[in-house]
Amino acid sequence: MVKKKGKLTSVVKGVPISLTASDISAILEIPTGCHKFVGTKASFSNHDTITDSEMMLLYVIKSHFRVDWGHTILSHMMSHDEYAKGLPYAHFLTKIFRNFNINMENERCFSMENLPS
Repeated sequence: MVKKKGKLTSVVKGVPISLTASDISAILEIPTGCHKFVGTKASFSNHDTITDSEMMLLYVIKSHFRVDWGHTILSHMMSHDEYAKGLPYAHFLTKIFRNFNINMENERCFSMENLPS
């Protein structure tokens, strides 16, 4: 995974993928523009703690600010590295992989609704 100037580039199953915030917004059919938030480096030690960025996003949602979700998602994805226990947004990644025609045959599939909370 290469992170450079607002673009995330990787190769999945031999297929090159290059994503910008606008690409993510188009693929996921979410609005662009508005307020941009940049996530801080992800912390994997305690999932019970909320980060300043997460607190700020909760505030803007509650206050009805318009958020550039494509930028916010890309920023959060870019805050993770190859040593992370998992890449965020698994459901969104499936949509992105389908957009780039990545063969997902024989991949493990499960319903997000059936996950334990």
